[in-house]
Amino acid sequence: MVNSKNYAEGFYKARKSLITKHASIWGKVKLLKIEGMNVLEIPSPQLLAGFSSYLKYHYPGKVYFRGEKQFHSSTIPSLFRDINDNVANEIASRKAAFNELVDSLPNLYKQSRFREDFRPLLQHYGIKTDWLDLVDNVFVALWFSNNCSREDFSYVKFFGDEGLDVKDLREDHSSLSLRPHCQHGLSATKLVTWNVDNIDFSQNMIAMAKLPNIPEMKLSGYIFSDEYMFPKKELDNTLKLLKTQKFQNNLDKILKQYGLPKNTLGKIQ
Repeated sequence: MVNSKNYAEGFYKARKSLITKHASIWGKVKLLKIEGMNVLEIPSPQLLAGFSSYLKYHYPGKVYFRGEKQFHSSTIPSLFRDINDNVANEIASRKAAFNELVDSLPNLYKQSRFREDFRPLLQHYGIKTDWLDLVDNVFVALWFSNNCSREDFSYVKFFGDEGLDVKDLREDHSSLSLRPHCQHGLSATKLVTWNVDNIDFSQNMIAMAKLPNIPEMKLSGYIFSDEYMFPKKELDNTLKLLKTQKFQNNLDKILKQYGLPKNTLGKIQ
């Protein structure tokens, strides 16, 4: 696997003549070192599209995107974040509780779609899982990175498909689960036995972009609004069903069974 250093440097060197010739535009592209990582600072949405295209052209597999409001050197699925003590036992118990939750859904709901693989889908509704939210539209990733942000910069991470099991939720799930369809939603995981050495997806990241939160980077209009990206329960039937009290009661029972604190598996949002 080619790491993020090669692609960021490769793009910068390949465009060096343009950076020199058109300094007012290209000259704002910078190759930075942040916590030992090469990060490409990109000043405009056109150049973000250009870098995205460069990666898709040069990376031998598929490229996916993830927007983040702050710099994070690690990329850990929500199920395994904030573990401080007894890491191995905590990873195992959280994973077991999550599996129990997924296995309980067909009996909890009569709808046939709950017999499908809900593991990657639940991540998009606020449940903490061992799956990672990704998208295949770089501007949706940009929206998630800077929407309502008060930071000076936001970040888009680029992931290659090598070593990942990626599910396209638009293909695998009913439009009654509308949220991922509006968000160009994908989910990715690894086919591994989880441990402290493999829960970080950073080894699957091929590049990172740092983006100024300037007006030119803001996506607006109804399609780039919270109301569109997070449809109400009247439009998203799965959200409506997951927000019922019986789901919360079931979740609380599973957490108690595994001796886990409240919100260890998140909450429906």
